[in-house]
Amino acid sequence: MSRDVKIQAQFFCLVASLMALLMTPPANSAADPNFLGSRQEVYITFGSAFFVECLFLYSFFHSAAVQHDRANLPSSYPAGMITMQVCFLLLPILVCWLLLSARAANLVSVGAGMACGYFSALLLASPAAVLTMLLYLGLSASDRGFDHGLLLAGVALVALFAISIRIARATWRIRNLERNRFLAGIAGAVVYVFAGFRLMVFVASFR
Repeated sequence: MSRDVKIQAQFFCLVASLMALLMTPPANSAADPNFLGSRQEVYITFGSAFFVECLFLYSFFHSAAVQHDRANLPSSYPAGMITMQVCFLLLPILVCWLLLSARAANLVSVGAGMACGYFSALLLASPAAVLTMLLYLGLSASDRGFDHGLLLAGVALVALFAISIRIARATWRIRNLERNRFLAGIAGAVVYVFAGFRLMVFVASFR
């Protein structure tokens, strides 16, 4: 077995383990009817979102088009920028999962608000993201068809938006647990998305 195949196998084993963890509701979660009613849906969709985001990132950055660009122009996709993008997408899921797993109702409300705000922001960005992916696919087309890596990334992106709708709906049901904390979580997610995006644009300007 080649080194690349071993690395890919280890990567997907790690993703599968984390996804299983995210899909398992802890027994010590806040015992509020509004939360318990949608808890299972929240955890299942969190695990699905984490897996789909990992699939999107892996397929996109390992696609033939991106690898070709990195080989000919390394500054087009520097390792630091890739790491920042991966953290930007995956960190909110893990933070929200930890907050929703807490015993305290105020932490659960903050986590639900953050999840609702973050995945709603993804939905607002979905038209631009889909158009950008279609542009990448069009540019990668050849006599052998579309770049398979980009095509898989595009499918994962559409799946992520569909999952985001379910997460936003499920977490919205928890808003009455502590409404002010829920709104604070939404505000925190909006600040995170705006500041993170501006930071990545700022860093990209120095390439």
